[in-house]
Amino acid sequence: MEEDLRSASNSMADSEPVSAYAPKMQKRSRRTGKKILIIIASLLVLAAAGFAIWKFALNKTDEKQPSQNTATPPLSLSQNKVPEDVPTAALSETYESTALSVGFKYPKSWKVTEANDGVKIVSPTFTYESLDEGALEGIFKIYIRQGARAVDGTYIGRGYAIKPSEKLTYTQPALGQRTDTLLSSFGMDDTENFSYFFVAGNFQLAKGDTLGPDYGKEPDTYIIAGGYSTMTAVDDMAFTPIGLNEYALGNAYKQARQIVASLQLK
Repeated sequence: MEEDLRSASNSMADSEPVSAYAPKMQKRSRRTGKKILIIIASLLVLAAAGFAIWKFALNKTDEKQPSQNTATPPLSLSQNKVPEDVPTAALSETYESTALSVGFKYPKSWKVTEANDGVKIVSPTFTYESLDEGALEGIFKIYIRQGARAVDGTYIGRGYAIKPSEKLTYTQPALGQRTDTLLSSFGMDDTENFSYFFVAGNFQLAKGDTLGPDYGKEPDTYIIAGGYSTMTAVDDMAFTPIGLNEYALGNAYKQARQIVASLQLK
């Protein structure tokens, strides 16, 4: 009986601490969980706040620094315009050559002379950049005659087409005259410069082609050429070599083409 009482007493003694400790463990566990949740929530808030601050600073930096597309706008045509070598002018004057049976229009500022069975149409003087001698004071000259002379053949034979021939349409062709022709641009001795343009009728040239020194020796063949020159040049086809990127940019070249396009071959 005493043993039963002791056993019961011991059992109650053993069980009493366990029942008293359990609630404390549950309270600690709940408190720890709450602390962890609070810490995680705090970290998330701090992370969100840091991201917001970084984003705001980035936007401010973008506002201060222009984008690559707007930092350096490309030059417009007006900003990159090539200076005029001669004034812009209309073809207001008319010239008729009975000896050559040709007529054409030209700007009033250009001069026409006829001698030695040939016609020269000369622009006002201007400064241009030559390929060999740098800046020169000179002119743009158009030379017209029938039948090439030996000296003309010397220059024609040294000319090599710098690009394929291009069509040139006559503005007011005479009765029986073809409505268009082929205009070829030549470099002197090679294709790396522009020396003169030449009206070669039906001859469609590719880059590197040449007309040869014997072209145009027939009396009825027109020699029509134009290029940059100097006032002191002796030969009518003595033109100054110009860089490939420069020869066609100025008004003198453009007006010379317009003069050639106005030709009436009668």
